[in-house]
Amino acid sequence: MKWSTGRMFSFKVLSDTVIVVRGFTGRDIFLAKGLDFLAGYKLLVPQLKEFLPLKPLTGDESWGAVMASFICTRMIEKFHGTMLGAIAAGYDAWGDEGTLDLFRSVNEIIFAVSLPLAGCQHFAKDAEAIRTLIDIFARLDAGSGPSSLILPWVPTPARVNRVLAGLQLYRITKNLVQERQRLGVDVDDPLQTLIRQNYPTSEMARFIATILFASVTNTANLFAWTLVYLELHKEWKDRVNSEVTTFLQDTGLHASQNLRDDMAYVPLSLMDEKLHTIELVINEVLRLLASGPFIRRNIGDDLVVDGVHIPKGAFIMFPVEDLHRNPKMFPNPDVFDPTRFTAENVEQRKKYGTTFLGWGGGRHPCVGKRTALLEIKMMTILLMAQYQFSLTDVTDSPLCEIPRVDVDRLFKVFGSKEVVNIRYRAKDR
Repeated sequence: MKWSTGRMFSFKVLSDTVIVVRGFTGRDIFLAKGLDFLAGYKLLVPQLKEFLPLKPLTGDESWGAVMASFICTRMIEKFHGTMLGAIAAGYDAWGDEGTLDLFRSVNEIIFAVSLPLAGCQHFAKDAEAIRTLIDIFARLDAGSGPSSLILPWVPTPARVNRVLAGLQLYRITKNLVQERQRLGVDVDDPLQTLIRQNYPTSEMARFIATILFASVTNTANLFAWTLVYLELHKEWKDRVNSEVTTFLQDTGLHASQNLRDDMAYVPLSLMDEKLHTIELVINEVLRLLASGPFIRRNIGDDLVVDGVHIPKGAFIMFPVEDLHRNPKMFPNPDVFDPTRFTAENVEQRKKYGTTFLGWGGGRHPCVGKRTALLEIKMMTILLMAQYQFSLTDVTDSPLCEIPRVDVDRLFKVFGSKEVVNIRYRAKDR
């Protein structure tokens, strides 16, 4: 979808009304209070209500506040070393030299990195358990396509597999909780907090599903696409590489014989402060990738926008391209240019209000933004510090153009429709 000045319109999905709002007016109502930002994820993640006794939520602030309280700086700092260990273990499994499927390999590492934040660090060192969880989420995702939304009663193989995978996740969560209770385990992690607050097992399974889906479908794909854009824009790859080298020198890590362990002692605030270039690149990749509509649900009073009635309970969609591909705010919008996100250029766009929704916006900023940025920065540091690498296509030829995006779902950072391989060789240390 391209930027457009089109009018608002509506349509039906079964019994639900969906209203597509456009332009600045649509943006402003889309970011307003009373719209449930988790509605999109309810369509993206497994619809646990199909097989779990979920209680209806009172609104996005309830569950959203719970999520935000868990994915916070304290938890990130607590599991910083564990997350670094998972990244290092993932790269170690690559060996010193080889060629791997980029998106699949990154997916597996990010999945393991995210387990502690989902309260599943018990599985972090169990390769078989990780593979089982990855398989569960692959089956959940495969059964969450458009047909399952439009024809939810049709028992397709993918849909049946999704239900079975959801039940398997529920059982894993239940067994994990019961084991902690039996052993008297009382650890400081998000899952234990839910246990202390007597959340039902179904809600705890939902929490785990939401965290891991966001990590796998968003953070992993975003990192992979960042490497793709860097490969095709060598000047920016060189800038990021130089920034990583400077970071290692400034923190004394350039001479480290055990980078993974020593990095755990570097304050996360230094990654925030010293790794600006990679952040510019990530934001520009998000701007280009954010495709299709974002969705909310009106859980407040009826609204009227430009004469269009939006009843309570209606879904509202906003095409992100109305902002991200708007040439007034982003000249030559199809061109990759990370300088769009320098402080000076961001300041110049403030006259338009919110212009970038890559990390949410308005009342609903992405609660996982800092976690995702830090995960990608840690992945980038360890990758560039340890390996020389390049990307190739399915024929093993150097990657020379942006692969087609696999637009298979709404509300996520899409993967690649074409195979992209990473060819790597360990650096001499």
